[in-house]
Amino acid sequence: MGRPFTIQHEQFSDAMQQYLQHYYMSVLSSNQEIYQAFLKYPKASRPQLWEQMAVTLARSSVQVKNYFFNTWVERLGGETKPAKKQVSRSEESRSKSSETPAFVPFEFEFAPVFSIFD
Repeated sequence: MGRPFTIQHEQFSDAMQQYLQHYYMSVLSSNQEIYQAFLKYPKASRPQLWEQMAVTLARSSVQVKNYFFNTWVERLGGETKPAKKQVSRSEESRSKSSETPAFVPFEFEFAPVFSIFD
């Protein structure tokens, strides 16, 4: 058995950038802009995105999708951490003000710090 092939962060970013720039017909100059564009990308079309990127990166679409959610988004750095802290603080204040526990949807864990309306 040989060493498993890994996806390089820069290669992944370049492939994502190419695909989304082609879709939106606009220049995406940073990983933050790429992520913003992905959030706006139609959910129903995302399987085709993973398939196209899989061909470009010579990986399976499952590997590409998993890399995006498990590695690439995490490498955006501290951009997601303040959102988690902010949710925790608001959750604490709500639970202190009422006896019923605050409901925090699962999606908050992956919520971007920046607004899609910027």
